[in-house]
Amino acid sequence: MRCLCLADRLAAAGVETVFVSRDLPAFLQRRLEAGGHRSISLSSSSCMSEVADADETLRGIDAADLIIVDHYGLGAAWERVARSYARVLAIDDIGRVHESDLLLDQNFYLEPQARYEGRLAPGAISLLGPRYALLRPEFGVGRSVASFRDRGVGRILVSLGGVDRDDVTSVALEAIDQANISGVHVDVVIGAMHPASARVRKWCSTRARSNLHVQVSNIAELMVAADLAIGAGGQSAWERCSVGLPSIAICVADNQREVVREGARAGFLLGVESFPTPEQLAEDIRLFVRRPTMLEAMSRRGYDIVDAHGVDRLATILCPPTVIVRAARMEDARSIYAWRTDETVRRASRDAALFSYDEHCAWMRRVLADSRRMLLIGESEGRAIGAIRFDLQESKAEVSIFVDPEQKGGGLGLAILRAGERHLAQRIPEVERIEAWVNEGNVASEGLFRRAEYEARMRFFEKRI
Repeated sequence: MRCLCLADRLAAAGVETVFVSRDLPAFLQRRLEAGGHRSISLSSSSCMSEVADADETLRGIDAADLIIVDHYGLGAAWERVARSYARVLAIDDIGRVHESDLLLDQNFYLEPQARYEGRLAPGAISLLGPRYALLRPEFGVGRSVASFRDRGVGRILVSLGGVDRDDVTSVALEAIDQANISGVHVDVVIGAMHPASARVRKWCSTRARSNLHVQVSNIAELMVAADLAIGAGGQSAWERCSVGLPSIAICVADNQREVVREGARAGFLLGVESFPTPEQLAEDIRLFVRRPTMLEAMSRRGYDIVDAHGVDRLATILCPPTVIVRAARMEDARSIYAWRTDETVRRASRDAALFSYDEHCAWMRRVLADSRRMLLIGESEGRAIGAIRFDLQESKAEVSIFVDPEQKGGGLGLAILRAGERHLAQRIPEVERIEAWVNEGNVASEGLFRRAEYEARMRFFEKRI
């Protein structure tokens, strides 16, 4: 489903999308066709090696610029073969070794970079954390109307995924009975193939203020309406966070355990790592009822972690927009001041001291009047998105770049940098190398300059042009 979310977004941008799979269920096949996506079905063999699987996959593809692989049984060996054909993006959430050009792990970890240290191909781009969570557009809409949960528990959403093989749903419903909360409304969401659908249906039909929803298409709407959720620790955790919905997150698969544990430590969910008992869940529910301040704090924390724009960020990286640069003018002073004084930008600067708007304007006048300094504005689709400055000294130039904070994470920094390099090479061909200062611990800037093929020289990055 996360791949389908990304494919829908890419298709809307004019990209042709093709799904390759084995034994795809008919209802998912229909979903692909409804979205206008082609599909290729491979043989049903389950004993293939990764290399043989990759060979069969590539034989089935007419042509591709990018191959996206999202499969726990396919790893570095598969990716190595696929990279001989096209760029490869691997989607993962369990910290495996990869040979892909890009890696996406949308899960939350306190030290995400350490998770893949020494496990990626040289020069691979890593996209880590819930800012890249692949959520459908409905969650962006839901986020715009959601509010922080500060009114107590009046409505509970129970949704343990489309399959729920172990019927955790029934455990949650029994827990709600044991919690004995008067007046609470319950929405129960299950898939069409739920193993205990008759039992769940009976519970909903005999309990007042309860609704059963089967194979829903409005889950974001139900999340916005709820005050508390009982759900799984997978993709739905990011959906709930995006609309500020606090949750009791249950680990229903091994690959969810770290997310549940780290999410509980970070305070955006209450984690249950092993199969729960009704008594345990009932006590967790009563905890939220007794402590509405915890409900609100968790709501705000989740809302801050996931902003529902992850699929747009990834699509921009995979299909970068056209960016041009032009000479800056004093009319740009207000925009550049906002970018320079953003806390994240200032913290990454060599000089993090605060300065006033008047001081900024005086600085801009000096820069624009200095023939050895080049200040440029990056624009995309006629809109200013950031600035880049080159300070020239004989055959080298030091670069500084700052992107509109509202546009960060979408690959625009790299596009501005490359456009600025081209502009510099055309105007001042005697420049042979560019240096960039990066503060220690500024992982984002380090990644930017590595992707732009700069080489590290202590805290400087350098590129010969």
